Formats: sequence, structure tokens, C-alpha cells
Amino acid sequence: MKGEIMKSEMMRKIGTKEEMLQNMIPVMLPKNKVSGNVVSCWVKGLEDVAIVFMARKSDKNKILLCEDVKKLAITKEEIEQCLYQAEYPYELMKLSDALGVPDVVNLYVITNTMKNLGAGALVNHSVQKALYEYFNGKNLYILPSSIHELLILPEDDSFPRSVEELLSMVKAVNSTEVAEDDFLADHVYYFDFERGISTLA
Repeated sequence: MKGEIMKSEMMRKIGTKEEMLQNMIPVMLPKNKVSGNVVSCWVKGLEDVAIVFMARKSDKNKILLCEDVKKLAITKEEIEQCLYQAEYPYELMKLSDALGVPDVVNLYVITNTMKNLGAGALVNHSVQKALYEYFNGKNLYILPSSIHELLILPEDDSFPRSVEELLSMVKAVNSTEVAEDDFLADHVYYFDFERGISTLA
């Protein structure tokens, strides 16, 4: 009886397995800020970044811990489904629209509908498919804006800057505009839809 009461209390705190899996989304964080008790994985090509998993709840969000996986008997395959098959509530918009300024640079912002911890949208396969269709198969430069959103620059001739210039821009914004707790990475990533993600600088 005591064990059943403790299990019931635990379920109220973290939810049932079904609730966790139905509301779980990938979250992108700096690798050095992810502790060992958090369920995490790494995506090839994304240097210095780890993927953790967050269950969205009406009252608060819950990061998936190793103890949750054990208690709820969540499998590796079920976690991977969060990346590969599950629908992700993302938003994609022109940077100019997000800032309310004239459209002079072909930059886009991707985040989630909550606009909180939305950089992980990039690693969800349903989102990747949507990006491929939206940008007509053009490969993308990915600029880490924060853990909440990423900047996307489609590869074309309208913004002919070098990788070094893009990296300088990322570092300048990170050092002057991004709060320490929101920092993601000082890198420029490249998304080749045929070969995957790589770190350019």
C-alpha cells in the first residue's frame, strides 16, 4: 500500500508516461550546461550543443530526467520518436517581421509557438521537412541566436557574406544582446538537406 501511495504522488508530480510522451519536445542547450541526471543526446554536426527533452504542461514545463525514464519505463525508441516522427509546434517568420523593421536582409527566425526554449525545433524531422519545402530545397546557414530561437539564412546570392563574417556577427550579438542564461553557441552551422548538419566555424 505504501508503495502504491508513493507511486501515485510521483505521477502527480511528473505525469503519466502517456502525458510525458504526448507533450515532449526537443530542447537545444549548451552541452556544458547539461548535467548528468538529464536525458540528453547529441546531433552529429552540432558542436557544443546537446539535445534534452521537455514535457510541456499547463502549469510548468518538465525536463526529462534519467530517473523519470526509469520510473515510467520510457524506452530509447520512444524518446527518438520525439525527434524523428512527432509533430513540433514551431513558428517561422522573417526577422524583419519579428522586429517590426524594414525587410532588408533575407534572415528568418525559427522558434516554437511558446517562444520559449524553441531552438530545438531545428532537430525535429517534421520541421526539417517543412523547411525543405518552404525554402525550395535551398541549404541553410544556421545562426544560434539563443536557446529560444535560431536565425536561418537561406543559401543564395542575396546575402553574400563569408562564414567568418557570419561568425563575427553571431559572437557580437551573443556578447552584447544575449543574456548569459540564454546563450546557446558561438558557431555557424550549415544545414545541407542531403548530408545533414555541420559546423562551419
